[in-house]
Amino acid sequence: GGYNGANHLDDMWKFDPSTHAWTQLSPTGDAPSARAYACAVYASGPDQMWLTCGEDDSGKQSDTFKYDFNTNTWSTDAGWDLGGVGRKAAMCCYDAEHGKMIIAGGVVGAYDQFVREAYAFDGASWTQKASAPTYVAYGAGCWLPAEKRFFTVAGTTGNDYKALAYNPDINEWETLTAPPISVKWFPGCCYDDVSGKALVFGGENVSTGAGTRELLSFHYPTGTWTELPSFNFDGGADACSRHGFAWDSANKVAVAWGGCNDSDPLSWHTHDAPVYFRHHHREARYRTGVIDVGETPGRDGAWNLEDVCDFLGGSDSVSYSAEYSDDGSEWHEVGPVRDGDAITQRSRYWRVTVDFTADGDEPPR
Repeated sequence: GGYNGANHLDDMWKFDPSTHAWTQLSPTGDAPSARAYACAVYASGPDQMWLTCGEDDSGKQSDTFKYDFNTNTWSTDAGWDLGGVGRKAAMCCYDAEHGKMIIAGGVVGAYDQFVREAYAFDGASWTQKASAPTYVAYGAGCWLPAEKRFFTVAGTTGNDYKALAYNPDINEWETLTAPPISVKWFPGCCYDDVSGKALVFGGENVSTGAGTRELLSFHYPTGTWTELPSFNFDGGADACSRHGFAWDSANKVAVAWGGCNDSDPLSWHTHDAPVYFRHHHREARYRTGVIDVGETPGRDGAWNLEDVCDFLGGSDSVSYSAEYSDDGSEWHEVGPVRDGDAITQRSRYWRVTVDFTADGDEPPR
């Protein structure tokens, strides 16, 4: 699903991080209508994706669907309806401790009225929970497994930017330290199981409508936000909102894809390759997906590694390890090097690892 600037979408894709390849799926069954701003989570217990709400060509929806990975099948049931009140742009997560999907906030009605109600879905029905302490929408969230809480960052009716946590064991919300950046809508959020922190990436500046590229981590036990290094990607674009953002637990990286990336919030596109972020306890390392320079506007179809360094917005304190390929199938390694080192090899395809701690500084924790 999603939206491409003109139409709501209903196509479905999967991404293989080991091959950097997208594959379109053709599921059977009762699929959702073409829509955007829906809530979707991976339900690890039944090994399904659960999707609810969103907006299609007829308006805001309240229906709920399950996608079974093993049978490649969608299903729905009237009893799974949230309650007849259509909404979009709510925040959600999968509570792995209790096997439930939690959603909160969003907007309803013809004039996008902010709401603060929260609900939990156990796979059979929805139950209303304690409302969030403020009206919230256009945010993102994730489950914090160690703390057993639903963490979310969201915009408010007062153009404020809130960080909240919900504890399902006691059915209570708490207001957390606000992010140390300007107000954002449509960020991405996921849980980094290496650092034990929530990661928040990008979003739309409410005042200007422009996308942003800040990357933050939040440590719940201390209530501490840390701004992590970020860099340009995707043909020089340096911002992203309304994008996908998920944690790849096998490869220990966060993956961002799709979205809107320039000052016009109606200028939509999909990245040819996702962008990867890696953050470990003893290093701050971020890796791009495959850069196809032959398709990058204003380029001549082949780069050397210095071109790649400039493209990523590096500096002398940044080290790069890279692989190049002429056809995208066979890869050859070069590096590690620093920005400005003379590398004469020119190729169309590059895969690059960017190490921001190469200068020996203590990385952010």
